[in-house]
Amino acid sequence: VEGTETGLMESLLLGMRIKAGDAAALKELSERVTQNPPNAWLVQEQAVLYAGWGEIDKALAMLRDAESRVVASDVGHLLRLQARYHTKLKQYEEALVIVDRKFKLDDSPTQRAATFGLLAYIAKAKSDKELEASALECQLREEPNNATVRFNVAFLYGEISKSALAAFHYGVLVSQDGDHHAARNNLAVSFGELGLKGKQVAVFQEVADVQPLAKANLAMIKATAGFFAEGESLAKEAISAGEREAVDRSSVVLGKIAGDRKSESETVEQLEESTREERVFKAMFAEGRLHGAQPPANFEIQISGAPLRLYFDGRNLIGEAQANEKIGNGLLSLAYHPSLGSSNDREITKHQKFTAKLRGTSGEFEYQTHTTVHGGSGEPIHAKTRKGLVVLDAKQPALTIFESIGEVEPTAKVTRIVGRRV
Repeated sequence: VEGTETGLMESLLLGMRIKAGDAAALKELSERVTQNPPNAWLVQEQAVLYAGWGEIDKALAMLRDAESRVVASDVGHLLRLQARYHTKLKQYEEALVIVDRKFKLDDSPTQRAATFGLLAYIAKAKSDKELEASALECQLREEPNNATVRFNVAFLYGEISKSALAAFHYGVLVSQDGDHHAARNNLAVSFGELGLKGKQVAVFQEVADVQPLAKANLAMIKATAGFFAEGESLAKEAISAGEREAVDRSSVVLGKIAGDRKSESETVEQLEESTREERVFKAMFAEGRLHGAQPPANFEIQISGAPLRLYFDGRNLIGEAQANEKIGNGLLSLAYHPSLGSSNDREITKHQKFTAKLRGTSGEFEYQTHTTVHGGSGEPIHAKTRKGLVVLDAKQPALTIFESIGEVEPTAKVTRIVGRRV
């Protein structure tokens, strides 16, 4: 039988008979592949059978043997299958060598596109996403209207966080086929990753009525923005469509809404208790500004480390202290710092300084600590500055200090430190 289309049809028919358990068809196939020149499609059919039986090495040997016997125009088909089987065996370098051989035989855009698709297959198997994306781009260059390849490369770009490239390809798909709802949904996702929130919402809204997953994604946007009722309604509508991905996504949305509602309610209920400490301090602070009592001449407190003696200079409450400590072969030597050098024995100085600018008995404070190693670099190995508000109780004596912990959502910390007169 001559002619590629006729040979392909014969291969398909024989394959169907073999799968149906026709022993005569299997025997006929074995005989036909030994003819010269053999039908390349029948050779591939037998190779597929061997591979299905787990005999990939035998399939590869048969394909290599047939290379020299099939007509020249069919060699590329045998090379394609060889490259795939080497890939299944994780013999990636061998597969790439065969792809190079096939590419040299290609003489049409369709053949070149198939070869680049094969290169993408190998790259995917070896988890080389950059090579995979590059091969798919080449395949698109040969077949710019291949929607499957364009969707695959766009999805891959999304996986490797190249959202602009993903958005471009999804946009082309949508322009080529306005009913490609999956591409439109993913285009909206890419817009969101690019920070184009308005575009994202607009595209989700365009396709939400025909793409349940888009409706579920729109529900998440609504829920995240605090529109719980709207998000809940959209999520339930998406679930009613019955598509697995939409159901899964909508379930996440409903879970988020339920959790956020509970969290917000608990936060509101706890406002009185959670703000009590700061409210009490602020009242003390304001009263202190109007208080005329002077602090004691000297008193001692312990914030961290050694006791700190404070004195009042008429406006500021000031105190400094330092303590020396030797470190060597004891437990402290287990903690290494580059400034310690190589010697077994070093002396460290722990220094602390407290300053409070008072008006009345309240004001702002700054507390600095740092540790220096002598014989090392001379630079502090640990330094920290704390700042906040302070109220002095001169009778006790005691300090109540207020600090805001954190930058994004500061947490109020109120600490009362009782001292002693000296």
